[in-house]
Amino acid sequence: MKVNKAYNCGFTDEEIYSVANTRLGWYRQCGTKIVNYLISADLLSKPNKKRNRPGLVNPLLYYLK
Repeated sequence: MKVNKAYNCGFTDEEIYSVANTRLGWYRQCGTKIVNYLISADLLSKPNKKRNRPGLVNPLLYYLK
Protein backbone atom coordinates (compact mmCIF):
# COMPACT_ATOMS: atom_id res chain seq x y z
CA MET A 1 0.00 0.00 0.00
CA LYS A 2 2.90 2.35 0.67
CA VAL A 3 4.29 1.91 -2.85
CA ASN A 4 0.83 2.38 -4.33
CA LYS A 5 0.37 5.68 -2.48
CA ALA A 6 3.91 6.94 -3.02
CA TYR A 7 3.89 6.45 -6.80
CA ASN A 8 0.14 6.89 -7.46
CA CYS A 9 -0.25 3.51 -9.14
CA GLY A 10 -4.04 3.71 -9.07
CA PHE A 11 -4.85 0.40 -7.40
CA THR A 12 -7.61 0.40 -4.80
CA ASP A 13 -7.09 -0.81 -1.26
CA GLU A 14 -9.45 -3.71 -1.98
CA GLU A 15 -7.28 -4.94 -4.88
CA ILE A 16 -4.10 -4.83 -2.81
CA TYR A 17 -5.85 -6.49 0.14
CA SER A 18 -7.11 -9.29 -2.10
CA VAL A 19 -3.59 -9.98 -3.41
CA ALA A 20 -2.09 -9.89 0.09
CA ASN A 21 -4.65 -12.31 1.51
CA THR A 22 -5.08 -14.72 -1.36
CA ARG A 23 -4.67 -18.46 -0.92
CA LEU A 24 -2.92 -18.87 -4.25
CA GLY A 25 0.67 -19.97 -4.18
CA TRP A 26 3.57 -17.65 -4.91
CA TYR A 27 3.84 -18.94 -8.45
CA ARG A 28 0.22 -18.12 -9.26
CA GLN A 29 0.42 -14.72 -7.56
CA CYS A 30 3.30 -13.64 -9.78
CA GLY A 31 0.96 -13.52 -12.78
CA THR A 32 -1.32 -10.82 -11.35
CA LYS A 33 -1.09 -7.31 -12.72
CA ILE A 34 -0.79 -5.75 -9.29
CA VAL A 35 2.27 -7.76 -8.32
CA ASN A 36 3.93 -7.30 -11.71
CA TYR A 37 3.43 -3.54 -11.68
CA LEU A 38 4.25 -2.83 -8.04
CA ILE A 39 7.34 -5.04 -7.95
CA SER A 40 8.81 -4.12 -11.32
CA ALA A 41 12.52 -3.62 -11.87
CA ASP A 42 12.00 -0.02 -13.03
CA LEU A 43 10.14 0.96 -9.89
CA LEU A 44 12.56 -0.75 -7.53
CA SER A 45 15.67 0.72 -9.17
CA LYS A 46 14.56 4.33 -8.72
CA PRO A 47 16.30 5.94 -5.75
CA ASN A 48 13.92 7.43 -3.23
CA LYS A 49 14.23 11.09 -2.20
CA LYS A 50 13.19 10.34 1.39
CA ARG A 51 16.04 7.81 1.79
CA ASN A 52 13.76 5.28 3.47
CA ARG A 53 14.79 2.62 0.96
CA PRO A 54 17.83 2.30 -1.31
CA GLY A 55 17.60 2.25 -5.06
CA LEU A 56 18.16 -1.37 -6.05
CA VAL A 57 20.18 -2.50 -9.04
CA ASN A 58 18.17 -3.10 -12.21
CA PRO A 59 19.41 -6.51 -13.38
CA LEU A 60 18.87 -5.82 -17.08
CA LEU A 61 20.85 -2.56 -17.06
CA TYR A 62 23.57 -4.21 -14.97
CA TYR A 63 23.82 -7.04 -17.48
CA LEU A 64 23.96 -4.68 -20.46
CA LYS A 65 26.91 -2.78 -18.93
